[in-house]
Order: sequence, then structure tokens, then C-alpha cells
Amino acid sequence: QNPKSTVNRYMVYDNLFRYDTVDLKPTPRLAESYKFNGDPTELTIQLRQGITFHNGQPIDGNAVVAGFNSLTAKDTPTSQVQGLAKAYVDHVTAPDATHATFFLKRPGMLIFDMFHNWPFADAKDIPNLKNGGLPNGSGPFKVTAATPKSGGNMEAFTTFWKAPLLDGVDYKVYPDASSLAIAVQSGAVDFTSDLTIDDAIRFGKQSGFKVQNDKGFSFDECFGMNVKADTLSDP
Repeated sequence: QNPKSTVNRYMVYDNLFRYDTVDLKPTPRLAESYKFNGDPTELTIQLRQGITFHNGQPIDGNAVVAGFNSLTAKDTPTSQVQGLAKAYVDHVTAPDATHATFFLKRPGMLIFDMFHNWPFADAKDIPNLKNGGLPNGSGPFKVTAATPKSGGNMEAFTTFWKAPLLDGVDYKVYPDASSLAIAVQSGAVDFTSDLTIDDAIRFGKQSGFKVQNDKGFSFDECFGMNVKADTLSDP
């Protein structure tokens, strides 16, 4: 399975809010509710009580402020969510432990684009990650071992706000689609979404395999183009 999108984004880390997959309404995750002021130029979110990162540190208003400031810092590499954060939000404050207020450059619901694409991380954990340490996540599974370009092991984070349905997850990174297909055929892989269309059709015709088609909103992508560059300046 693709470790970048599935393991990091949905297992190790969680979001404050995420879009519903059918009607694109903001769905509470680490935050349990939100409220706009009258403009609406300010958005105050209320965090779930008692939630923590995997090391036990609280996910509170100050953690939201630190996470946003780290995301938009000058030395933070450019990313899709950073672009959204800088375009939509001026700054963030923490009125108290369970609330954070976002002061918006662009009023209204656009900020939920940022929340949907923001895997919420512990800002203080960044030096540890740069040195090759294991992530201090916010999601349903805690990383217990990891080898770059190879795979890793995770165990259920039992105090997560929504109880994980699995005791743990072992994942492996396969170098190409053909080796992944061989692993699926042999039973070494239980689930993947990265087969070629030809292999997916082939397995769908064999007993013992099930191909599940996504329904509703299953993928989002944004990109920007510099239309003043030589390559793109002429329509």
C-alpha cells in the first residue's frame, strides 16, 4: 500500500476536520465542532476533550497554534496544505485549552479545504523526525518500527477518540506494481489500492479476491500553474 497517503495521512495522523466523502460537508475529527463569527472572518473550533498525541502530550489549543505556525514557517518546505494555510488564514490563537480561533484572510467555508488536507502533527516532534525518529502522531495507530523504503509496524492507539477496529497494522513498500501484484497473488498482501488496472481486472475474475470500487468523493487534487513562465505563457 502507498505509505505516504494511506499510512501517514489516515493511520498515523488525523485531521481536525475532514470532508464527508459524499456531500463534502465538514466532518469533525480531532475537533468536535466549529463556529463562525458574523462576517464570517473568524472561525473558532472546539477540540475533543482528553485527546493526546501518541506520546501522551495533549492535543489542545496551544498545539493547534504551534502546528499552524510550524506549517506556515519560512523554512518549512512548500506543500499543498501550506499553500492553503497561507492563502486562507492570517493567524491562529488559543483562547483556552479546548479552543482555537482562526482569523481568516478569505471569509467562510474555504478554510475546510485546509483542514481536509492537513494531517495534524506535533510541531515539537519535527527535529525528531528530521533525525530519523518515529513519528509522534495524532491518528488511530502508533508507529512502533519503521524502515525507509521497506515498511513498518503499527499498533492500535487505544486512547484514540474513535476505537480502532484492528489491533495493529504491518505495512510493506513494494518497488513497483508488478512485484506488488505477485505479493497479492501469493497472499503476502491483504489489501492494496495500487494495482494496475489490468491486474485489478485479472484478480476480479479469480476466486479468493474482491475488487471494491470507490463510491462518492474518493480523491482530491489541487495544482497551480505559473502562466507567466515560457512554457505556459502561450495558451
